[in-house]
Amino acid sequence: MSAKKAFFVIEKGDPYNNGDTVNLYAKDELLVGRSSQIHNPDIAFSSKYISREHAMISDRDNLFYITDLTSKHGTFVNNQDIGHHNPHLLKPGDRISLANEKAVMIFKQPLDIYPDETVDLTGAFAEGTEPAGAGLIVHPERREVILDGKDIQMIGKDIELLLVLYNHRKRAVNYAEIKQYVWPERMINPGDTPDVGNEEINALVYRLRRRLGEFGANIKAIPRYGYMLDLE
Repeated sequence: MSAKKAFFVIEKGDPYNNGDTVNLYAKDELLVGRSSQIHNPDIAFSSKYISREHAMISDRDNLFYITDLTSKHGTFVNNQDIGHHNPHLLKPGDRISLANEKAVMIFKQPLDIYPDETVDLTGAFAEGTEPAGAGLIVHPERREVILDGKDIQMIGKDIELLLVLYNHRKRAVNYAEIKQYVWPERMINPGDTPDVGNEEINALVYRLRRRLGEFGANIKAIPRYGYMLDLE
């Protein structure tokens, strides 16, 4: 079993208090549902609108998915109904609501705890030649990127790729992880690797490097494996 590095922050849902945390450490699969005298899910709420077996949280090599188990009142991620029996890849900051917000949880990972953390790439410049205001700042939870003091309007696959590399910086991210994070809609069957060619990833990396200017060089290619954002 791989080491777990993720948790939920409870926003609402009895018997939890606002701000309580639930670590995703114990199992590769955690059942979310309504508790009773004879039924005790791993993440248990008391609202009668939440099904006894409402949803399943699954860990697949530190990629976390939520699957609705044909609940009566539905499971929503960022206000979107995920449907039944369709694993949905969770990303840092995702808001999960059950049964018309009878329970709400925010998905977190360690690098997401400090969303205002500044990533300073000024080391890309020679000592004493750094331009005023130079640097790259990433706010993962706000999906915000600031380059040399200017807000970059980065959307779509560009921001998804940057965030998966940033959230795992100083670690090589393989092609399969990138495909699952950036192209979840191309997953043909639950648990499969999305139908995306490596050439498409390479083209997206090329575009992201261009958008990051001087700092694009910090995205390193790992031959026959994937890419890494090389930051301290």
